[in-house]
Amino acid sequence: MIDLEEFEIYFKRLCRRFGKKINPEQCEVYFDCLQNCKGDRLEEAIERIIRSEKYFPTPGEIERVYLEIKRKTELEKEECDHCEGGFVFFLRGDQVCANPCAHCNEKCICPLVAKVGDAIFWASRRSTEKYEGDPVFISDLNGMKRMEGATYNYPASRKGVKVIERDRDQKTGLQDKA
Repeated sequence: MIDLEEFEIYFKRLCRRFGKKINPEQCEVYFDCLQNCKGDRLEEAIERIIRSEKYFPTPGEIERVYLEIKRKTELEKEECDHCEGGFVFFLRGDQVCANPCAHCNEKCICPLVAKVGDAIFWASRRSTEKYEGDPVFISDLNGMKRMEGATYNYPASRKGVKVIERDRDQKTGLQDKA
């Protein structure tokens, strides 16, 4: 999250580029709309707007560019030492599972997990926030709880495992894919 002082720096730059007088009340309105943004991504969004737009942007236009940058950054995410491409793969019984890594992700619409040795831990807490009606889980590496019956699934052990994948063309719902 960005603080007001840092936000004002970006907002002043935006105002200078578009020849607008800096209005403290307007700055507060923009800040209220964009305060949940990360500073580095917001700075990149504003720089992109400065280089490409003709008119002073609305908060919604800034947020749209911010979210494009955020999505692109998340898709290009490097894996950390605890996961593979942002996900922890594990076995739970005879089922192969994958959940987002709590080390790489701040929040997600499914529970985040962490790997410690071969053990898998729930490493998130449910937020009051919702995303399109779904609950949002926030990474919580301090409050981890061991997931019973789950063990780390080494990449080599996934060879030959059948993965159930949703077949969008079939009315039957789920279909085995080799």
